[in-house]
Amino acid sequence: MPNYIRPKIPGATVFCTVVLAQRGATLLVDQINLLRKAIAETRAQRPFDINACVVLPDHMHFVWTLPDGDCGLGVRVGAMKARFTMKLRRAGFSPPSTLPVVRNGRYAGLKPGLQVFDL
Repeated sequence: MPNYIRPKIPGATVFCTVVLAQRGATLLVDQINLLRKAIAETRAQRPFDINACVVLPDHMHFVWTLPDGDCGLGVRVGAMKARFTMKLRRAGFSPPSTLPVVRNGRYAGLKPGLQVFDL
């Protein structure tokens, strides 16, 4: 399990990498307009500045600056990921069948510590 280090400094400038659950997929570039909308909606709800962003087929790197008095990087990343996933599903995409379903209906690889079972 990765050991995430999240800054607790309000107004920090942070570097982060976000990776698709299915490495090797190309959804981030194939569906770049949905990703842009997800980021724009997240910024509208929880503002932040985008200093730099690199979108590759299965992962993206970004440098964001959080507002003064705010250190909620994880909330923003989570909201962006949730919005992108929701937009993909509405566009007809479904989670890859190679990811096993876990008991609460989520998919393995998205939430650590959940119990996995085969269908």
